[in-house]
This record gives sequence, structure tokens and C-alpha cells, in this order.
Amino acid sequence: MIRRLINITFMVGALLAMAGCSDEGKELSYTPTVTLTASELKFDALGGTKEVTVNAATAITAKADVDWCRVTDVKGNRITVAVDKNETMESRNARILISDGTDEIYAVVMQDGFHMSYDVTGMSVSISRKGGSVERKIESISPIKVLVPDSVKSWLTVDKTATGYVFTAKPNEGKPRGTNVSFVSESDTLKYTVMQYDMEELVGNVVMRVSFYWMNQPVGLFERTTITKNEDGTWIFDMSYILRSFGRGGELKMPATYDAKKGVFRIRAGQAFSKIGSYYAVTAILDDSGYYTFSGDVSIDLAPTFTPYGEVALFMKDNGSSQTKLRALGVLFFTSPTEWNGTT
Repeated sequence: MIRRLINITFMVGALLAMAGCSDEGKELSYTPTVTLTASELKFDALGGTKEVTVNAATAITAKADVDWCRVTDVKGNRITVAVDKNETMESRNARILISDGTDEIYAVVMQDGFHMSYDVTGMSVSISRKGGSVERKIESISPIKVLVPDSVKSWLTVDKTATGYVFTAKPNEGKPRGTNVSFVSESDTLKYTVMQYDMEELVGNVVMRVSFYWMNQPVGLFERTTITKNEDGTWIFDMSYILRSFGRGGELKMPATYDAKKGVFRIRAGQAFSKIGSYYAVTAILDDSGYYTFSGDVSIDLAPTFTPYGEVALFMKDNGSSQTKLRALGVLFFTSPTEWNGTT
């Protein structure tokens, strides 16, 4: 998901059908002869062209109210809109007036300022010990300066491509290594973590730290555990030691997937993954408002990060799958599957 550093929400007025009553008590209604399937068009700072579809029984005309936004074509019920590059830091908006000769309606055009465009879920770059290259999409209207620490230039290079930048690492025969690379424009600074290691080092000797609440008090656990791979390509995080901490038996093994392109493990909400006695263990994700979600469309990432001690650690990271900011991954216990699937 492409996300920009600054998001601005516009309130767009909707065309409402009005109804009333005459003096004789008869209901009067009005149905517009021209409507839009979407009332807004969104562009990034690079501009470009997009189409908007109109519902109308007769021929339509369309024109923009600013010079940086133009109607370039009208074919049937489709209107093509072209937007110039926005070379300022401020976002801007325009209106497209659409008419069928009887009614008029506006489509709103919104364009971001020149803040950098990037993939928020790809800020970690993982490269194997044998070396190789990984590309990340980064775009900006203003020039970008790449800051690579002098201490790692002997094994790491960062080069510009047509759509972003490619990170290239030489083979590594020593211990895992990593660094931070910054991309600086006139308005923004992005920091990428680059690590070079093999997956076996990440799953073979793992210390998992879990913070949870018991009687409204935070409790921290540190325990050696395992991350294993199934034959179907999914992964399992063994968290059974949480049960042992409370003197209970059973297995608590959480399923995850691995995105090799972005180098992150992903755990989605709403998974009933273990049954301990009469209880079902279910993944839930907590947002900053304190609400849990069990929607399978929402997930959270475990992204590798290079520590100052030469180790690779997994840290929980919001991947943008929810409109609200995500704060934590939870494991909740239910006595019945219907308690979390929305049927009760």
C-alpha cells in the first residue's frame, strides 16, 4: 500500500434529492438527470490522467475551473481528466462542472503536494548472505538525497531506478550485518533498515518477548521459542510458554505468512488457531482507540530490525491494513466459536 507522509481529508458535498408536499397534500419529488458514479478524483503530486463515469440519458459537457486541471476527452458517459505535476508542498483541489443541458453537477479533483510517495510496508530490506538486490518504490517531485553510512559502503550500494531505488549487498561470510539508509527531500525524510542474514538465523534461536496484562498490570515474559515452517509455506510461532507461565498445559502455536519481497511475517486477526481445554484461542488486533478487531482483512507485521548487538530482531509494525492505527496483537480465549464470528 502506497502511503504518503501527509494525508488530508476533504469534505465533499453530496447532491441530495429533495421532496416536499404541495398545498393539496400531494408529494412532490425531483430526480436529477445527471449523476456521478464517484464524486471525487484523487491524484498524487506527479499528476496524470483518470476517468470519471457519468450517468446521463443525453450528451454531456465538462470543464475544469482551474488551469492545472483539464478535461481532455468526453466519450459517451466517460470523462478523462488530466492533472499537471504539483511542484508545491501544499495540496490543492479543483472542480469539474458536468452538464447534460438540464442539470449540472460537480466532480471534485484533489491532488497531494510533492511529499515523497513510498510503500509504508516495505521500510525493512532483507538480503540473504549470498548477496543480491532488492528494489523499493520511492518517488518525489523534489530531488532526493540518499545517505548511506560510510562504514557500510564497502558492501552496500543504493542506486536509482526508473521507479525507485535498488539496494545491492555483496556476499556476507561473517555475522549478520545491517544499517540504516536515509532518503531526504526538501520536505521529507525516510529511513530504511537494511539487513543481511539468512532465514535460518532468524528461526533457529529465538528469544520472544511478550508483554501482556494480568489484573490490569503489565507483565513481561522472555522465553526461548521456535519459528517453524509448514509444508504449505506458512509459518508457526510457538507461544506455548505463555500457558506454562500460568501453570497450564497445551499448545499455543500462532500461524503466520511470510512476505519474502518485503521481508516481513504477517499475522491476521480472526484466526482460531488453538483449542486449550474448552477454550478457543483467537487472534485479535488492538487499535489506538482500545478496540479489538477480529476481521480477517486486518493484519499486523513482524518486521526484522538490526540491533546494535549484531542481532536480527522482529518488531511489531502497522502495515496499513486498517484505517485506524494498530497498536498490538492480542490472543483472546472464547468458549465458543460463535463468540467472535459475528453470529452472536
